[in-house]
Amino acid sequence: MRSRRRSRAVTATLVVAILAALWLALSAALLPEPPVPREILLGAGVACLALFVILGGLAIIEARALRHADERMRRFLTDASHELRTPLAGVQASAETLLRTNPGRAAREQLVVQILRETHRAGRLIDDLLAITRLEQGTPLDNKEYDLVPLTAAAVELTRELRPTVNVRLHAPDHLHLHGDPQRISKGLGNLLSNARHATPDGGQITVRVTSHPEAVEVEVTDTGPGIPEPDRERIFERFTRLNGTYPIGIDGNGLGLAIARGIATAHSGTLTCVGTASQGARFQLRLPASAR
Repeated sequence: MRSRRRSRAVTATLVVAILAALWLALSAALLPEPPVPREILLGAGVACLALFVILGGLAIIEARALRHADERMRRFLTDASHELRTPLAGVQASAETLLRTNPGRAAREQLVVQILRETHRAGRLIDDLLAITRLEQGTPLDNKEYDLVPLTAAAVELTRELRPTVNVRLHAPDHLHLHGDPQRISKGLGNLLSNARHATPDGGQITVRVTSHPEAVEVEVTDTGPGIPEPDRERIFERFTRLNGTYPIGIDGNGLGLAIARGIATAHSGTLTCVGTASQGARFQLRLPASAR
């Protein structure tokens, strides 16, 4: 609605500028004795034409921005519907099997577990879609003072519980107080650790380092998985991106985790990047500005 009103206002201003320029030009050229000196009329005409060019350029830029936004929204909805179709199809197939057949107790329990698993997967996808939509809409952060170290330790402990076959190490100071939205920071850390957890094979290692610098606070997550090829180190932060061969143990994720984590970092005026490692594996660096302390 605001975009339409703004476009109409720009269009109306353009029309007024064109009419004013024409009137001034005709007055200067045709009237034997114009009401004001011809130099002033010509100057005003040039000013109106300049205003026309500026507003026209702004209108073109806005139209292109709106078109790109519409294209991104259509692509987003297409990808989201495609991702939702998979768990819903699994629920439907299991439910139809329960209705049309008379499975034994073990088979029936397996089908119910499958329905619950796909329902959880769909719910997780919806939560991620809502999270990334709020980030793109610029939903205000619940800023408050928090300690980054316990949030990181909680994400590390959850990773240890979910992947006991992987050695997860944490190197961090006792406390590191920042100012921001602790709930979103926690989600971003959880997404980073979840990505490392799926990428690291059994017997591998995940190392999390929290360090403080004069200009920024840094959380570095390194794993011993197959790593990220250099041409894909930026593309992995795009929505619904999943690279073949990146997760050796298999993954049922939706490709939104890293996009959400970067969105959270950006909302806190920070950065999230994937950088190279001296050995095999991937390394992600989350940097939050020191002004957030």
